[in-house]
Amino acid sequence: MGRIIAVANQKGGVGKTTTSINLSAALAVKGKKVLVIDTDPQGNTTSGFGIDKNNLDDTIYELILEECTINDCIISDVIPGVSVIPSNVNLAAAEIELIGVDRKEFILKNAVDFIEDKFDFIIIDCPPSLNMLTINSMTTADSVLVPIQCEYYALEGLSQLIHTVNLVKERDNADGIMKLIAAGGFKDITRISSSSPVMWEHICMANRDNILSLLDSYMESLQDIKKRIAAQDASGTYAFFESARSYRESFTDVSGGPIKKSHVFYVDIPDEPGALATIVTLLAFQQINLKNIGITHNREVAEGSLLIEVWKEADIARAQDVLSAKGYVVRVKK
Repeated sequence: MGRIIAVANQKGGVGKTTTSINLSAALAVKGKKVLVIDTDPQGNTTSGFGIDKNNLDDTIYELILEECTINDCIISDVIPGVSVIPSNVNLAAAEIELIGVDRKEFILKNAVDFIEDKFDFIIIDCPPSLNMLTINSMTTADSVLVPIQCEYYALEGLSQLIHTVNLVKERDNADGIMKLIAAGGFKDITRISSSSPVMWEHICMANRDNILSLLDSYMESLQDIKKRIAAQDASGTYAFFESARSYRESFTDVSGGPIKKSHVFYVDIPDEPGALATIVTLLAFQQINLKNIGITHNREVAEGSLLIEVWKEADIARAQDVLSAKGYVVRVKK
């Protein structure tokens, strides 16, 4: 039986489609047989695999309305190892079409039950909302993967998503395992915590149960690795300790301990159209690896200056040369 993963977040622009496409492609490269189900009326996953979404007879819309079978709407091997159930704008009408339909939360699950044994993984790309399409996806899935940007409003919305997942788990997916995995840039969390401790404390308390659950899961893995090593079985330990090292370094970053040092400089932004884009483009052409970029309110430099953080100290000199040559004022933090 294949593993079914719903990629969900009611917030748009967080990388659900990008995650779905790249995760499925990576699994296929590993020799896995993957089915991708596009449940977003925008159809970006469909077009992302090179499928003309405007020229399709059978899509997930027809499947939900029981106008075709699941085998009818599967497009096999769009790339080696990856098949797709496509979507297009017609799916936007599904919510209205399903009014009054009994057990509409299980339509997708009932269809997927017929074919799940044919695939190692089934990846479901959900729409950016908590509608009936997302509920159908969660009812079908045994795991929910949540791409998330570690920002205040995104994390605030995570609580609502977790509440929905728990409701589905209790009412519609009682037989499934339904694990929740939140994936995001941990370095962004460190910026939140260091710039606003009060905001960080609010986020922690608002998501207290889920953070505790995450830490419990981490400790369970640690105990499992401990037992393996005690039994002279080192399988799986390398990957775990690599992830543990990154996990520890992220918290070290928060605590202000020893981390990979970065370097900061400031650029005065002139009052002219396109100045910010020009500065970023100049740095990109120099292949300068940026860690962070933003507008600063540091009183030691001009109000509204551009703060640029780079990994290599040598990049500051390179940036200073190219920007100064174009007339920009660069100030290096000592």
